[in-house]
Amino acid sequence: MPSLDRQLYTPPTVMQRLETFVFKLFAPAGRFFSFLKLQKGFQALFWLSVPLLPGLGSLRMRQYLTGIVHISISFIFYYYLFTTGWMHALGMITNPIINLSLFFFTILLLYVFYVLQCLNNILDIYDKKIQYYPLEKNIVQLLLGLKQWIYDFKQLEQTSFNRTLYLGLFIMGYPQLRLKQWIKGSLLLLLQVAFITYIILIGHTHIVGFFTLNVP
Repeated sequence: MPSLDRQLYTPPTVMQRLETFVFKLFAPAGRFFSFLKLQKGFQALFWLSVPLLPGLGSLRMRQYLTGIVHISISFIFYYYLFTTGWMHALGMITNPIINLSLFFFTILLLYVFYVLQCLNNILDIYDKKIQYYPLEKNIVQLLLGLKQWIYDFKQLEQTSFNRTLYLGLFIMGYPQLRLKQWIKGSLLLLLQVAFITYIILIGHTHIVGFFTLNVP
């Protein structure tokens, strides 16, 4: 015989499921505005700008790498928005294969969802009371961290392979050349030089063409 709890259970309707989904989706926005009401003066102005650049909030929470990544993503979105995105939205640029207006609003919705998740993560860090500094002291901590990183790097021995690996992050082929792998190192270095030359001369125009899909 089925239990009373099982008899009383009513599965949620499609509309109820949709309402729950929308509520969970936009819950970070309400949570952020509640947090914003507690801020005053310059702090309020700073946090008011965070939804436009979520990376600022991550930097404020001393999540430096995360903040830089978020700012980079925001820069790519705004670059697209102010170059060709608005033309896609207004139907000024068309393509026989892809509906560019639908493409724009899809990107916009994904970016809004991304911003909401960033705000939620920032507030999670704030609620956990991770070491939190005023804005001016936060900048000082960032500079001190960079100074310490440079100092640690200088302490490595000149012949240390660790230093070779660090330089390899910026100069392709350098670790191979240090290991006397002349052909491989030279090819990697030439590849990097060719790529940088391409980006400076014509590559930046091709990036714009990627957003327009080469449609005049």
